[in-house]
Amino acid sequence: PICQDYLLPTGMYIAGPSEISYFAQVSPLYGFFRVPMPCIYPRASVTLMEKNLSATVLKLNIQLPEIFLGEDILLQKTLNRTQSFDVDARFAESQAELEKIIDSLQQQILEIDKTIADAADRYKVKIVSSLAEYKTKVMEAQKRKNETTVRQLQGFSVIFTLQISMVTS
Repeated sequence: PICQDYLLPTGMYIAGPSEISYFAQVSPLYGFFRVPMPCIYPRASVTLMEKNLSATVLKLNIQLPEIFLGEDILLQKTLNRTQSFDVDARFAESQAELEKIIDSLQQQILEIDKTIADAADRYKVKIVSSLAEYKTKVMEAQKRKNETTVRQLQGFSVIFTLQISMVTS
């Protein structure tokens, strides 16, 4: 682009996200070669949604940026809104509390026997993995309980497929 802008100066370049990133990387070279860098302007982006998907977005109180987080994340965020507690947050809190308790125990056990205290790390890994397994089961039960919501959100898989194919092509 520097050679091109030297031969045929460009006033403004309308670019996509990848091109903007590229121009950010080569911008120092414009100064080095004393070539005026064009003004970079982001290309417009549009998301089209069918009427039934739009109704689902409103009904489930989904924020538009959440749609692009990915199907699993969108599903979990939506299900968490319908529950009395946020499964992700509650399990994260529980894991932090358990790790804190184990670390505290380990410090006290060091006074008794160092070799037994060293085993605490192995037990912490086992407890955390068991908690993660339990969280997975709770999330599956949550999906079963909210089958209608899950089915409605599966319509968004078209958007995820389009987004992925647009990014990869």
